[in-house]
Amino acid sequence: TESAQFNLIDENAKWLSKRKDDNIYSLNISKFKKQQEGIELESKKFKAISQFKDNLVFNSLPYENTLIEKDSVLKEKRVRWHESLSKDAYVEEALNILGDLQPKSLVKSQMPVKGKKGKLVGSL
Repeated sequence: TESAQFNLIDENAKWLSKRKDDNIYSLNISKFKKQQEGIELESKKFKAISQFKDNLVFNSLPYENTLIEKDSVLKEKRVRWHESLSKDAYVEEALNILGDLQPKSLVKSQMPVKGKKGKLVGSL
């Protein structure tokens, strides 16, 4: 299935590539300002890429939980890492692909992670 997030990322990459080669600027200040306003307006369309957040919940491994209780620095690192993972569209897409590849006979109670689309994904 097509992902709106990945379509937007692809469109942004193409736009940036096109903009990279666009190095001619008008010396007329009003034309230059109009050109810059157009660029800003188009770039706002891609703001959603940086605001992406999925509904996945990440937990540390059991052995790490005991270490986290004793080490506040490790705890902060894991919190930031889990937040970073939840903002990564590639992680969500990878989990969706893994969910699609799993046999249908797998018991769903063994799969602790739920994705946005309600698909259950097992731990690796």
